Amino acid sequence: MINSYVLISAVCNEEKYIESTIKSVLKQTFLPKKWIFCINNSTDNTENIIKKYQKEFDFIKVLSFIFDRKRSFCNKSKAIYESYLLLKKFEHSGLIFDFIGILDTDITFNESFYEMLINKMNKDQKIGIAAGQHIEKDYKGKFKLIKQHLNMAEGGAQFFRKECFYEIDSYRPLVYGGEDTLAGIMARMSGWKTVTFTDINYYHHRIMGTQDISSVYKVYTKIGIKDNFLGMHPLYAFLKFIKNLKKIPYVIGALSWFFGYISGFLRKKDTFISKSARKFFCKEQLQRISFLRFFRR
Repeated sequence: MINSYVLISAVCNEEKYIESTIKSVLKQTFLPKKWIFCINNSTDNTENIIKKYQKEFDFIKVLSFIFDRKRSFCNKSKAIYESYLLLKKFEHSGLIFDFIGILDTDITFNESFYEMLINKMNKDQKIGIAAGQHIEKDYKGKFKLIKQHLNMAEGGAQFFRKECFYEIDSYRPLVYGGEDTLAGIMARMSGWKTVTFTDINYYHHRIMGTQDISSVYKVYTKIGIKDNFLGMHPLYAFLKFIKNLKKIPYVIGALSWFFGYISGFLRKKDTFISKSARKFFCKEQLQRISFLRFFRR
C-alpha cells in the first residue's frame, strides 16, 4: 500500500542547486500531496525558479519570510516551523497525508526514493524517522558515503511518520545546527525508532555546513560546538577526534572540531536542547562505544 506524503523545504539563496532538487521530486514514482517552500530573504533567483514550477504544479506552495537577513541553521528551523503551521491548516481543510519529508534543496535522488522509504516504514509502524544513506561531495569534488549510525536518521532528507513529527512538534531553532539530530533524540525518547536504510541513497551536492562560511576552520569549529551542545560524551568525543585525523582536511579539520567541542563547555548552552535530551544522547553514545566496532566503522 502506498501512503501519501508532503514535503517541507526551507530555502535561502539556492539558485545553484534547487532546480536539480525540484526535478528529482517531480520524477518520483508518485508525487507529494503538498510541497511547501519557506523562503527566507533570498536575494538571488531562487524564488523565481520555484514559482516557475509552481505555475505548472499546484501542489507547490510558497511562503516568504524575513526572520533576519542571513542564512543560518536557526532560520532554517524557523522556516520549517512556519511551513508546519501552514501544513496543519491544509490538514484542517481536508488534506490527508501519512508522512512528512524535510528536504534540503541541494539534494538529488532516484525516482523511487520516497516510495522505498514509505514501503520500508510500512513494515514497522514504530519507525518514526527514516533516512537514506548520505552521499556527499568532498573537498576534492568527489561523492563519498558519509557513514552514520544505522539506528539514527540524520541529514537533509529526513522522512517522518506524521504522528512522530507532530509529537516532537517540528524542529528546534538551534544556533549551531543539529536540529535533525535533536529531532531523532526526541523521537527515541518518546519510544519511536529512527533508522537509516543502507539500500536507499541520496546525494548532497556540497559539504555539510559550508554555505556562507569562509573557512574550513570555521566549519569544523561550529560542528564541534554543535556536538558539545547536543550532549556528546567526552570519551566519545575523543574517539571521534582520533577518527577525524584520518579525514580530509587532515589534522586541521580534526583540531578545529576538537577546539569547537572544548569551547562548547565555556559557552552558554542552547536552551532549546533540554538537559534530559543531552543526558539521553550521552547515554546512547556510551552504549555504542566498542573500540572494535568504532574503528571498523
